[in-house]
Amino acid sequence: MSRFYQDPINNRPPGAEPLEDFVQRVSDGFEKLLVDYSGQTVLIVAHAGVIRAILSHVLVMPPAAMYRIHVANAGITQLVTDRERRFNLISHGGVGVNR
Repeated sequence: MSRFYQDPINNRPPGAEPLEDFVQRVSDGFEKLLVDYSGQTVLIVAHAGVIRAILSHVLVMPPAAMYRIHVANAGITQLVTDRERRFNLISHGGVGVNR
C-alpha cells in the first residue's frame, strides 16, 4: 500500500485499470450527469476514489495528485456549477453542509 500511495500511477493494485483511465471513466460519467440533470441538484454517493477522481477533474489536477485529498467517511463534498465559472468547490469533508 505504501508503494501505491507513493506512486499511484506505477504501483497500481493487481488487475486495476490505469489511473488515467479510471479518472476519465469517472469524469465522463460525471459530465453525463451534468447534462442529463442540467439545472437540478444531484446527490452522488460514492467511495473515496470516485470522489477524488471527480475533484481532480473539476479542479484540473493531475490524476496522481488526487491521493493528496483526504476523503472522510460519511463526509460531504459540495460543488456548484454554472455556465460562467464551470465549477466551484463549496465545501469538502463537512457533515450537514448548507448552501
